[in-house]
Amino acid sequence: MQPLYLDPLKFPTAGAHFAEAIKTGVIIHSMVVIVLADDAERARLLHEHATNRGGTLLKCDRWRTDKQFLNALAGVLGVRETRITYDMFHRIIDALNDDPRPLFFDHAERLRPGAFSRLRSIYDQVGVLIVMAGGTPKLIDKTDDREQGGQFFSRRIRRDIDAAMEADRETPDAADDSAGVIGRIGRDQDGGGEN
Repeated sequence: MQPLYLDPLKFPTAGAHFAEAIKTGVIIHSMVVIVLADDAERARLLHEHATNRGGTLLKCDRWRTDKQFLNALAGVLGVRETRITYDMFHRIIDALNDDPRPLFFDHAERLRPGAFSRLRSIYDQVGVLIVMAGGTPKLIDKTDDREQGGQFFSRRIRRDIDAAMEADRETPDAADDSAGVIGRIGRDQDGGGEN
């Protein structure tokens, strides 16, 4: 399976698929990786879902170090910064244990391998929903890379919506049936697809 890839030109119900991916992530307790090329629509959907779920939204920058990423995350979580990266990370963990809230990341393809490693650790230690969204398939490559992401790929929803969309192209009225597409993808997630 692959991450959820939403192309609003090919698939006008992107918002419904976005919501369904997040809902599935909550149900099966997994990280979610979504690619949606339309920056404005992706930002709107992330903001909407972060607000509705009491989550925190962080727009990723091209941080050069792990510490810069943690500083930015600490800032949006209201965690006091410290000069020692280890302490900063554990303050973030403590804050999320005290107030477990979903974390939403826009432009996640900009994250470096160290940031993916930190997110994997946050997920493992706290178990909060983590939604990473980006505008390019580069995000898929980064989260599929076992060398850079470690075991990241086994802790997230990876969906092949391209195959579902291809099936929809073969059935003219099926493109409007978002529930059918998500249903097919969900069956893949339950064990019919490959990891």
